[in-house]
Amino acid sequence: MEYRYMIWNDLQKEYQFPSICETTEKGANTLLFKKIGNDARKWRFEVKKLSKEEALNIKKELKRKYKVQRLHRELPNISFTELYNLVLKNEEDKMSIEEDVNELKILLFQDRLTNYGKRKMINYYENEIARQKQINEEHQKENRRIKRKSKRIRRGFI
Repeated sequence: MEYRYMIWNDLQKEYQFPSICETTEKGANTLLFKKIGNDARKWRFEVKKLSKEEALNIKKELKRKYKVQRLHRELPNISFTELYNLVLKNEEDKMSIEEDVNELKILLFQDRLTNYGKRKMINYYENEIARQKQINEEHQKENRRIKRKSKRIRRGFI
C-alpha cells in the first residue's frame, strides 16, 4: 500500500497546504520549511501519514475549499455554502463557460451581488470567454497547418 505525508494543523484541526503531499516525511518537512520558513517549527504543524487515496481526496477537498474562499472574498454577498455548491456542481458536471455565465446571471438577477461584484464577475467571464475563443482559434490554425503538411507529405513534396 502506498502512503503520502501531508501537513496537519493541530490548532485548526485540519490538513493544510494541498501542494505538500509527499512520499516521505522528510520531503514533506522540507517543502513545509520552503513554503513558510521557520514558522514550520511551531507546535501546531505536524506531518501525518495517510494512504495515497485518502491524501488525494484531502488534497482535492482543500483545493476546492481554498477556491471557494477566494470567490467568497470577491463576492461576499453570496453565502459560502452557495459558492461551495456551485463549485461542486461545476467540478461534477464539467459545466461549460456559458453555463457558468448563466448561473451567474441568475445570481445577478436575484440581486445577490454588489455592483462591484457584478462588474468584476462579468469582466472575469468576458475575459475568460475571449481567452477560450483565442485558444480555440489557435487550435484550429494548428489543425489546418497539420492537415496542409500531411497533404504535402502524401503528395511527395516533402
